[in-house]
Amino acid sequence: MANFLLVTENLAFCVALFLLFALFVMELLSLLFGAELSGALGDADLPGMDVDLDVDPGALANFDAFARFLLWLRIGKIPLMVALVLFLAAFALGGLLLQGFFLYFAGFLLPWYISVPAAGALTLPVVRTLGPLIGRIMPKDQTDAIAREELVGLIASIVLGVSAKGSPAQAKVKDRHGTTHYVMVEPDIDGQSFAAGKSVLLVRSDGVRFFAIADSGTDGL
Repeated sequence: MANFLLVTENLAFCVALFLLFALFVMELLSLLFGAELSGALGDADLPGMDVDLDVDPGALANFDAFARFLLWLRIGKIPLMVALVLFLAAFALGGLLLQGFFLYFAGFLLPWYISVPAAGALTLPVVRTLGPLIGRIMPKDQTDAIAREELVGLIASIVLGVSAKGSPAQAKVKDRHGTTHYVMVEPDIDGQSFAAGKSVLLVRSDGVRFFAIADSGTDGL
């Protein structure tokens, strides 16, 4: 078994399993201090997320395609932690099962440059399908059937990255039922940006992402 897991062809899947185990351990440890890792991750400003881009129409079209891909994965509707755990688990287990299948029936392992993309492609539908189901049973992420437009006019808080024009960040907002929603937000005014922890007012949506202005008492960077 160890020989199967530690071969080069399966290294990516073992790394995913290790990261999944590390997240689990960190979550358990964080509970001892009365805080959840998912909340800490949501408030973290991760490297590479604070990119301020000047985009032309062609680049904006590419961004819209990427934003729609994130929405297809339900990233704007489920916490990032849920999506991350699901992706790591499905990627690792799916990849190892795929390699095990080829080893048993064909007598060889797929090279990593074939098995990794194949496992990634199989993982995406799992995240899209199971994400909302798991998010629904989490107390803070239960969903009520409301239109996205009903979130316009509400105060949201940036939880991940820096929201800049052409570079949205994840934010959380509570609807009238007290249910938390995770949405992608970018400034409505050129030149503004909002760091993690900033409160913003959602003023409109294009169906893919929300646009916001600084909330009273807070300033865009």
